[in-house]
Formats: sequence, structure tokens, C-alpha cells
Amino acid sequence: MSAPKLEAIDGNEASAYVAYGLSEFVIIFPITPSSTMAEKCDAWSAAGKKNAFGTVPIVYQMESEAGVSGALHGCGATGGLGVSFTSSQGLMLMIPNLLKLAGELIPAVIHVAARQVGTGATSIYCDHSDVMTVRSTGMAMVCSASAQECMDFAAASHLASIESSLPTLHFFDGFTTSHSLQSALRLPYDLLGSLVNREKLAAFRKTGLEPSRPHQRGCVVGRQEWMQIAEATNLVYRDYADAFEKALGQLEAHTGRHYNLYEWVGAPDATRAIVMMGSSGLTAEEVVDWMVAAGEKVGILRVRMFRPWCEDRFLAALPKTVKRVAVLDRCREAGAAGEPLFLDAVSTFVGAGMSDVVVVGGRYGLGDKAFTQSHVAAVFANLAQEKPKRRFTLGVVDDVTHMSLAPVQPPTAPAGVVVPRQASIWGMGSDGSVGACHMALRLLTVGANLQVQGQFFYTAHKSGGVTTSHMRFGKAPIKGQCAVTRADYIGVHQSGYIGRYDMLCNAIDGAIVVVNAGWKGSDDVPAAWRHELAQKHIRLYALDASNTFKRAGSLALTAAFLKLAPGDAISPEKAIGLLKEEAINTFKKKGDAVVAMNLKAIDEALSSLLRIDVPAEWINTPVVPLGEGLFETPRTPFERVVKAPLQRLNGDDIPVSAFRDLVTGGRTPATTTRSDKRAIADKVPTWSPAKCTQCNFCSAACPHAVIRPFLLTKEEAAKAGLSDQEVKPATGAGAAAGYLFRVQVSVNDCTGCGVCAAVCPTKCLDLKPLPEVAPVEGPRWKHLFEQTPSRADVYPRDNVRGLQFVQPLLEFNGACAGCGEAAYIKMLTQIMGERAIFVCASGCNVAYAFAFGSNPYCQTPEGRGPAVAHSLFEDTAEFGLGSAYTVLFRRNLLVTRVTELLASNCELGELRARLVRWLEVREDPVASNEERKLIQPLLEKAPKTPLLDEIRELSESLTKASVWCIGGDGWASDIDYGGLDHVLSLGLPVKVLIMDTEVYSNTGGQQSKATPTSAVHKFAAGGKKAPKKDLAMTFLASHERVAYVAAISSSANIAQSMKAFTEAEAFPGPAVVVAYSPCIEHGIEAPKEQ
Repeated sequence: MSAPKLEAIDGNEASAYVAYGLSEFVIIFPITPSSTMAEKCDAWSAAGKKNAFGTVPIVYQMESEAGVSGALHGCGATGGLGVSFTSSQGLMLMIPNLLKLAGELIPAVIHVAARQVGTGATSIYCDHSDVMTVRSTGMAMVCSASAQECMDFAAASHLASIESSLPTLHFFDGFTTSHSLQSALRLPYDLLGSLVNREKLAAFRKTGLEPSRPHQRGCVVGRQEWMQIAEATNLVYRDYADAFEKALGQLEAHTGRHYNLYEWVGAPDATRAIVMMGSSGLTAEEVVDWMVAAGEKVGILRVRMFRPWCEDRFLAALPKTVKRVAVLDRCREAGAAGEPLFLDAVSTFVGAGMSDVVVVGGRYGLGDKAFTQSHVAAVFANLAQEKPKRRFTLGVVDDVTHMSLAPVQPPTAPAGVVVPRQASIWGMGSDGSVGACHMALRLLTVGANLQVQGQFFYTAHKSGGVTTSHMRFGKAPIKGQCAVTRADYIGVHQSGYIGRYDMLCNAIDGAIVVVNAGWKGSDDVPAAWRHELAQKHIRLYALDASNTFKRAGSLALTAAFLKLAPGDAISPEKAIGLLKEEAINTFKKKGDAVVAMNLKAIDEALSSLLRIDVPAEWINTPVVPLGEGLFETPRTPFERVVKAPLQRLNGDDIPVSAFRDLVTGGRTPATTTRSDKRAIADKVPTWSPAKCTQCNFCSAACPHAVIRPFLLTKEEAAKAGLSDQEVKPATGAGAAAGYLFRVQVSVNDCTGCGVCAAVCPTKCLDLKPLPEVAPVEGPRWKHLFEQTPSRADVYPRDNVRGLQFVQPLLEFNGACAGCGEAAYIKMLTQIMGERAIFVCASGCNVAYAFAFGSNPYCQTPEGRGPAVAHSLFEDTAEFGLGSAYTVLFRRNLLVTRVTELLASNCELGELRARLVRWLEVREDPVASNEERKLIQPLLEKAPKTPLLDEIRELSESLTKASVWCIGGDGWASDIDYGGLDHVLSLGLPVKVLIMDTEVYSNTGGQQSKATPTSAVHKFAAGGKKAPKKDLAMTFLASHERVAYVAAISSSANIAQSMKAFTEAEAFPGPAVVVAYSPCIEHGIEAPKEQ
């Protein structure tokens, strides 16, 4: 049995490695942040990798997590060893079968990257609301806090599950542990195989469904016997902890790593204690170490086994001297007396007669709210009070119920304690920064045998968001599991962030800062930084990686990091040598020339790294307020109180009252992306009037609505500062005569995808560097956008050209550059946005259009626009049906009341004729909307009678609203296919837009039923075997007498897309439009000009 080597892996990989090794069937469905566990198992299986049993596990994908749990149940019922992975809502869908697995004593294991469960809003980040919701299912529940614990506790979960015949839910913190790179040692498969209790496994197999052993499962029982059946399993739960400890003991005998189910760390005579689960317990443990070294009598009890709850082990681990206990839960149970862990602890103390122990409870880390050393110090400070706050929260400013504890400065590491080197890297989504940090940490682990840890954070934008990578590395084990708060090294990979974000706030005195910029000296350093650079004696460097090294830019910045950041942890020469060795191994398949090019990039980066002088007199430079001149002035209370801090990454400072007053029930205002101005593009399009034919294809193709045509008078053009060469006469007779035409780009909202330039038939758009263009084109956009009146009626709207003068009601969204989906939704808003209700399935269209504080759905000057909602992934068709029923009911009621009014003798004047006309055209969406505009002012002047008052209340229903269900092919062909099929069969006017990207785009590019045959994607590492599911033909065959069905591709024929949307809305029953949507997850590189 070979000794394992130290590696840098994350919790997902550690858990997946063990799950694959100890399972026969891996049953999967993608959901963030657990998907990579399934992806790794699929890749290993496709490669023929054998597990601990010497076999290759079978990996198969289901249509939903409900299907996964059903298959897992069936697998176990026939004596197979099955495993799965999930998070959040996926775990909720498994609940019915979790109860069955536990009730039938089936030894299955589910590994959960814990994540918040959607309520009034949805977050992909960590808390324990999902796992706590299933605590009553009967599953055993164990918690890991690091990658190494994931490795060891995953193994113990599988071994104990077989030993006890009880299903186990092994969970760990999503992203914080699932995606955090940490040093760990793998458990060899031959070791794992040797630890399986083969007798117990054989006994389990003999309970499986088999004709040679006929029996019945899942009986229907009556009131006489149900309770006895339930109580008969009590001993199984009592013995499970013994089985788990046995597995841990077996592992310890081979690895030397010792674990307790309830682990005490702290003073043996402590009087104050924290009780908690998960990765934040390691952060608390670090602070406890420091406080104990300073003479404080404190400690932490880390809970690793939550179900079954072991009162005897809990009390045995806690020193008898402890008199004050704070139990911290990473979830919120609304309306309860306390959260789950707190209630279990209180029950334990009460049951033991320990009335002298004061127990308080707190909530922390909801939705991955930061939990730092200062919060740990605050909890101990609260316990030291004469009357500690009994219920409290951490990490928020609670000015509503006043439960929050203010942070307290924690002690520093005592003298002699080796602290790791710490670094923060600021990058942009897809710029390679996160991947470069992964590579650096792996090199430091494998090449230098260092302990490492990497935490990676992302803002909510689908693409172009801010990434912050927090790295720790050194020779001693690393505990702290939070963002770096004392950075020795800061890498700024996007110089445009300077002044926008407070990137130097965590820099220690004398820290090294490397900026990706072409600075030549001190004069190039922005004023926004100068005071703080001098105050903290920063050692400043510049490296023009993006411009000098192009695609090797992240490699060049990694070289700078490995030269400057490690300190005495590793010599720069050795670190650079490791990087060069990695480059050779990575690129050798591409030939010697590519290898040489990358090695040259490393050498040139090191020689180009320029030390920038920081003059001492900069300490007198006036402090520039964060974001000054870089963000637009907030227009509304929401933008001022909520959005502005979020833009500056200061969301933790927003008080609770702001969400009570401004975001009730998760509802956020429209039109809030206009102030984003993220300026994320390297190059942006500029327009050449001479070659333009005014076809407006560029505007139609833009997924972000940043390029638009304008019709101007000569006076308006002059006020905008446009010369005669920067406009051209508008073509067309009639209403267009006398206007000037211009295509204008909002360069600070552009993503630089180049789609507009690619579709332009005359190539009148050129891509130029943003810094060259922004000073002129930024103000021009602002002037034209705000000062030019709409001229949407100059040209007919029934063609591509004319439609582009209609205000798009989806603008500046966070979609990936060149997204194939967003342009369809934008077109939909131009055709019918002011009368539309969109219900959106979880997926990309939610990721890029529902980021909190940045709502790209906007409104017309009249105040109308799409009303949009996101429910769940699995119920969007049903959600849309409920919305359509409500709209239909209110309209039918309005028809009834209008008919009654017209039959009365009430004096109505002009209103009577308008209402008669409305009854005639009410089923026409456009005509009914025009009538609404005429009727509502008349209603306001009409007499106040009960009948007219009710009609006034219903008057918004004068417009025939279009209810659209919007989602991807994964939603429509897999998880909600049954619901969608049923909704269409009912014949109601529910409209459906299916954006066919042929993969699960939002979760990282896993196959769906719409993936073509043989395509290689995640979950189809060996190529998809089944044919593509043709949704258009499927629905046409099933509902041809009831529904309108169209298949479109704007890349092929944009006019046909318009026609299909218009016909779908006009159709009196349900309608389905399947839109082919190219996606970056297809892995096809764009042409060089893009």
C-alpha cells in the first residue's frame, strides 16, 4: 500500500473520490455547488477507472433530483451500493425517498454541498438550511469542515452505512469547503476496500429484491401496527455512532489522523464555550488557540455527528467547568424558539439536570455571510457579560429586532506561532485569475510540500463579475476558513477596479501589491490609491500582463506571484522552477513551439516586473471617496441605500431595516442596471457611418442591448456634439424624412463580445480598446439615451429594422459575452414587453437577469414593463399556469363587470363607446393595450359607484397580458417536462420560450436530453449515446391540435424569430417557441476578430 502524497484538493473532489471508490452506482443530476462531484465520477467512469471493489461504477444521469432519489432507492432495494450528490432545492426534492431509504434501512450515501434553500430570494451560497430541513427523515447526518475531513468522513460514512445498514447524509459547506482548495492526503482504494465489512455487505445484498428470495416491500399499514414498526428501529440509531467510530478508528490505524464525533479544542478548565458545526468551526478554533495562549478559559466543541444526536458523547466532550455556552447555527428557522443545533444542546443540558449552565444561541453565515475571527471574539465577549444576549445574530447590522452582536477585535497570534503567508487576488470572471490561483496552490503543495488553502469568492453577475481569491500557505497546518483579513500580497489583475473597490483595506504594513497595468512610474499611479499606499508602506509593482502576454497573461501574473509572495515558505527560484515544469507538462502535447512560448512568457514576465516608487509625501494626498466618478449617482432610495453599497462590495454594511422597507418579500424594483457601468470589455465596437446600410442587425443581435440606433433632428445631433461625419441621413420616405441616423454604443455596459461586428453585413463596426473610446462615447451614450425622445413609430415594427427603434425592456444584463439566449428575451420585450409576465426557470436566464440589485428588466416612460418572477427549476410551467389562470380570471371578471355597466342606465359619455370597443378587441394584445390607454383616464373621471370602483380596480386587466414561461432545454426536456406537457394539454394561453443551448449551461455545461448524439460534455465524458430530444417535434406531435409550436434560430433567420414570437402571442391557446441558443459551454472558440 503506497504512502499517499500531499495534494491540494477541494471538498467536492475529496468526497467524490471516496464515493466513487465505495459505490457501484453513481446516480446524478446537476446542481450548484455539488455538480463537480458528479462530473468527476462521470469522467473517472468514462476513463475506466476501477474503484475499491475492482470494478468500474455505473454512472447515470436522471431528469431531476426526485428521479435520482427514486433510482437510489431502487438500487438499494435490490442490494446495490448507490451514491449521489446534491445541494439545496435538489435535496428538498429527495425528501420522500430519504424517508423510504431510512425506513427500509438501505445503506445509501448522499454527499451534500450545503447551500441555502430559496425563500423570498435564492442564493447559491452556503448555509445549513437544506440539511436542517431533512433532519427528521431518519438519515444519519455527519458534517465535515475541510477537504481532509471530507476525505475521511466520506469514507467513514460509507463504511458505517454498510456496517449499520442505515443511510447517511454526509454534508459540508458549499463553496467554503466544496470549492476551497486545501492540502489533503488521499485514502488509497486498496485501503478502503480492505475496511469494508464484507459479511455485513453480503447480509445486505441478501435483503434485496430477488425472485429466489420473494418478499414484499412498502406495505400499507394500519393504525394498529405503524408505531411499532417505527419504534423497532431505535437500536439501529443507537448503534450507528459506534459503527461510525469503528470506521474512524480503522482509518486512524492506517493514517494516524484521530477524530472525535464531538471534538473539544480549548482550555481543559474552560468556563466559556462555543458549539458549532462546519468549516467556520475551524476559524473559531484558530481564535480559541490564540485566546487560550493569552490565558483565557475558552474553548469550542465542534459537532461532527448531528443525527443521531449523541447526548452522552456531547456531554463527555465538554469540560465540567464550562458554565456558559453559545450554540451557533448556520440556518434560520423562522418562528421557532431556536435553531436545530441550539435546541438539541438545550435539551441535552436540561435532560442532564445542568441548570447552572447558561445556554445562548446565535445565527451566522446565512447565504455565506462572512464569519471571521472578529465574530468569534464577539461571541466570547457576549458570554462574558453579566447577562449575555440570549438570541443573537452575527455579521449583520440588525436595526429592526436588535439581535446583532458587533464585531470585536480578536487577539493576534501569540509570539512564536507560525502564521501562514496570506494573499488576496482580485480578478474578473473568466480572466483566468481563479484558475491561476488554483495552479499556484497545487504547485506549492505538490512541489514544495506546503500546507495551502484557497477560498474563492464571486459576485452575483453571471459573467464579468468580480472574483476574489484568498490564499494561505505555509509549513504549518492552516485552520482559518474565511477570507483573508491580513494580506502579505495583493494581486490586482484588473486595474479598472482601482477606486471602485477597497482592495488595500486588508493589506498589512509593508505588503506587496502587484497591478496588471502598463505603468511606467509613480506618475501613473491613480490618486485614489496614493494616500493608502504611503500610509501602509506598500511595496508596489506593475506588470502589463494583459497587453504584453495576451492569452498568457494569467501565467505571467502567476510568475509574479510565485516570485514575490512566498516569503520564506519557498525560495523564488524553486517556485519559478515548479511553474516552468508545470508549463512543460501542460503544453507538451501542443508541441515544442508552444512550450517555448510559455517558458519565454514566464521569463519575460519576471524581467518586466517593475517596482514602482511610493513617495512618502503621498501620505498627504487627499483621500478619494470609494467609487467617486466611477458609479452613476443613485436615483432612488433603493439605489442609494441598497444598490450603491453592493456595487462597492460593501453589502455587509447595509442594515436589516433597508430590506424590511425597500425589499419586502424579495421584490426588487425594475430598471436598476443602468447605474452599473461595469466597464468590463477590453475592446468595444465603434460605428463607421459611411458603410452602414441602417439594417440594425447589430442592435438586434446584441444580447445586452448596449448598441442601439437613434433618429435625431439636426438640433439634437448638434446638442450631442455630433459632427456631420458622425451621423447620416435616415433612409426611407415619409416619417423618416429629415431625421439623422446614428448607431450608439454604451461602451461602459458592453461586454466586448463582438457579435454586432460579426453580424454586420457591411463591416461598419470596428473593435477598439475601451480606454481609447470611453471618454468620448460614454458621455455621448448618456446624452442620447437620456435626452433623445423615442421615435419607435417612425418605421413599421414588424421588421427587424423598425423593431430596433422600440425600447428594449431587457438591458445591460449580466449574461456571458455573446450569449445566445439573452437576445431572444430582449426581442420578446421589444415586441410585447409592456404587457408581459415572464416566469423564469432556474438557469442562465435567472443567473444573468436576477442578480440582486441589478434588475435588467426595465420600464417604458409610462411605467410599464415585464413583470418577472423566478420560482424553482422544477415547477416553472406550473407556476406559469397559476399566473395565467389568475390573469384569465381577472379578465373574465372585468368582462362581466363591464358588460353589467354597459347594461345599466349609468351616464358614461365617451367611456361607453370606448368600453364597447374594448369588448370587441379585448383578445387582441396590441389593440386592447391601446384601448387601455384611452379608457383609464376616462375611468378616473367617471362617477364613484361600487361597480365603477371595481372596474377601476381591475383596469390593469384591460390589456391582454402575455404570460411566458422562460427556461432552458434542461428545464423543458428533463426536470419539468412532465409539468410542461400537462400545462400545454390544458389549452390555456400559456406561452413558452425554450432556449435550447443543448446543455445545462448555468451549472457548467452538463449534458441534457437536448444534447446531440456523441457530443462530449460534462456528465457525458465518453460522448452522449442517446439522440437529441427534439422538443419542437415532441410537442408538435403531442399537442398539435391545441398548441402553436415553432423552432427558431436568430443566427439563421432573425425575421423568422420575430414572426414566431408574434404568432405565438396571437395564438388563442398555448404556444411553444424553441430557440436555438449558441453557448460558450459548447467549447467552440470564436474567430480572432471576436
